[in-house]
Amino acid sequence: MHAPARIVYPIGPAETSVEIKGETFHYIRHVLRLKQGERIILLDGRGGIYEAELVRITARSALLKILGPCQEPQRESPLKIVLVQSILKSQKMDLVLQKCTELGVNEFWPVVTERSEVRWTRKLPHWRAVVREATRQCRRAVVPEVREPMPLEEALRNVSQNALKLIFSEDASSEEWPKEKVSEAYILVGPEGGFSPDEQTLAKEYGFVTIRIGPRVLRAETASVVGSALVQFLYGDMHCVL
Repeated sequence: MHAPARIVYPIGPAETSVEIKGETFHYIRHVLRLKQGERIILLDGRGGIYEAELVRITARSALLKILGPCQEPQRESPLKIVLVQSILKSQKMDLVLQKCTELGVNEFWPVVTERSEVRWTRKLPHWRAVVREATRQCRRAVVPEVREPMPLEEALRNVSQNALKLIFSEDASSEEWPKEKVSEAYILVGPEGGFSPDEQTLAKEYGFVTIRIGPRVLRAETASVVGSALVQFLYGDMHCVL
């Protein structure tokens, strides 16, 4: 018996039914090909998980009856991770959003830097759709936030003062990670051409620590994924036993 399909769609806590339209309806009808009477797991994107039944499907919408809340294993890390990501070219940015959602990143802050070469106009809805789909696929219950793109300095001003703040660079002299326990971490990753010297100085003024994560030069998208995994492993809920 197959596990019920999963969708992400906003609903209120007191709703007993919900009409699905738009891209999610297309997914139900044309990708999942669900039939009337089939069960589905509905995620509200804020942590709520519900079992629902498809009671009606038309050419434009699907009606789900909410049967009740579901209990699933906890998949949200106690560590809050914010990825402050310089905007990358289309497929690279999508990869970062997808993989870092799977790794438990809670917020994405796209930033415009001196060496950013990408126009981000009208990209935000697409980025949020990528994150919603990754949330569904990796069985998380909370959809990470993707903020409006902002200048780098604006992002730095909004970083929590007491959080762990890291920049990964092949030019860093240290590979030693902070040893104290943390509940919040900010990872700052530059564009394909890296941060300018002035931007690196500015980040350090806001408390960011530069760390080298190996002898090889990583692409920007690789640094985002590897950095998120390492932070989650060292301070969050990723573990392994040798």
